[in-house]
Amino acid sequence: VAACEKHVCVGAADGSVNLHKIVGGAVKNVQGRRIPLAYPMESQQLKTEVTAVSFSHSGDMLAAAWATGEVAVYDTSSTARLARFSQDDCSGAWDMLVLAFSADDSRLAVGGGFCATVAVHRLAAQRPRRFAIPGSNDQLSSAAVSARHVALVYGSRIVVQRHDGAEVADFDTGDPIISSSQISPVKLRPKGEHVAVVLNVKAVAVYSFEVPK
Repeated sequence: VAACEKHVCVGAADGSVNLHKIVGGAVKNVQGRRIPLAYPMESQQLKTEVTAVSFSHSGDMLAAAWATGEVAVYDTSSTARLARFSQDDCSGAWDMLVLAFSADDSRLAVGGGFCATVAVHRLAAQRPRRFAIPGSNDQLSSAAVSARHVALVYGSRIVVQRHDGAEVADFDTGDPIISSSQISPVKLRPKGEHVAVVLNVKAVAVYSFEVPK
């Protein structure tokens, strides 16, 4: 079992990996999705238990390991498989398999078993996601990025999106936000759902994502 801010993952003895989305902050209110196995099975009767699961620090990726020594990394939003590795250096290496992402989520450490070995795999860089204000071709005047959100600014409009592209807020400040190369006129709170902007009326406004006010 592994958990992050938005998901819970349960690996089972039958080889299934079930990803659940936390709803309303309660684990009991979950919607389950079963993601595919790491590799095609030679026999449908062959069962391989899941020995470890782990989320990346951002929560955007999930790593899972099977008793065969196979390891796979998935995108938690689409459940698409991003990478696959094999940890078969010695017999029984899967008995105590441990998965751990590096602090920047660019590497995955896989280890454990009778050999007491650890392999560090570099995760291939994913294609950068592009963000834009929906329905607008106007040039952005400013932007800000936090660990979980991206804020886009044009005129007096602010659009806040998650890293997976989902929009969480779209509102108008009522006054133009300054456009300057001297300072950054928009900032996102590193932890939380607030954005601060500098307005042309010589004021700083702070808005909540949940209730745009």
